[in-house]
Amino acid sequence: RRFLDPLAKNGFAMDAQWLDEFHHALRVAVGEPKKGYYREFNGVEDLAKAYEKAYVFDGNYSFHREKFFGTDTAGIPGDRFIVFSQNHDQVGNRMLGDCAASGYAREITRLMTFAVFMSPYLPLLFVGEEWGTVRPFPYFISHSDPELVELVREGRKREFEDFLTDHEVPDPQDETIFRQAVLDWDELNRQPYQQQLSYYKSLIAFRKSNPLLKNMQRSDIRTECLCDKKVLSIYVEQKERQMIILMNFSAHLQHVNLPAAVQWTLSFDTSVPDADLLAETDAVAVQDCSLLPWSGYAYTSK
Repeated sequence: RRFLDPLAKNGFAMDAQWLDEFHHALRVAVGEPKKGYYREFNGVEDLAKAYEKAYVFDGNYSFHREKFFGTDTAGIPGDRFIVFSQNHDQVGNRMLGDCAASGYAREITRLMTFAVFMSPYLPLLFVGEEWGTVRPFPYFISHSDPELVELVREGRKREFEDFLTDHEVPDPQDETIFRQAVLDWDELNRQPYQQQLSYYKSLIAFRKSNPLLKNMQRSDIRTECLCDKKVLSIYVEQKERQMIILMNFSAHLQHVNLPAAVQWTLSFDTSVPDADLLAETDAVAVQDCSLLPWSGYAYTSK
């Protein structure tokens, strides 16, 4: 938290900080191989902690760093943490610069974005993510010093020793690598990109219009992880209003029980194909709730 603490407390007084640990836990939750720094994360379990505590490492031991790492984030507002399913650092520093849409099915990318926007933090979208572009964002450079270029090339190869597959590490000085990262804006005029953009617009509108989400703080939420089912439940409560957010991070249909004493309205469903704002549904006393594979739902109390 030193990046966020004021100068008077020997901090850097930054406005906000990347919440990389939220990203790492989310990626492992959707099946990212536990290699490199991902090997320290336990997917849904750690994602639940990130929702409540921000940092997954808040003083516990980090094997990757070979030391106890992190601190408590009490007293820091949620909007000073930035969460994402991908950004320039996490995509550009992947070996091939592959974005989420090129490696995951559409229902998984929708679930990942849902997880980001249902958090008490400031959401970030990476270039082209909102319409599901599959163009990569590989690491590229344009240095004039040949020695420096070679050092960067060798450094990139060492970086991915644990990740190496059948692919070679791309040459970051090659201009064609840079050209791969240039967005194709014509995609916005075609399907399935338009449908994906509609989903993002609906999700953003839901986050902005729902009072529980618009004003959500970490103190408002309680998480429950059903680790054997890979299901994460987030309970949000503000005064008389309640919301239950359900996310199924498995490839199987799952069932969960909701408090039957409350009348619930289904407010958002990531599996709705068209993803226009969900039609108003009647309030019902839900007991058994079925969660489709790789799906997310938000139920609001009446």
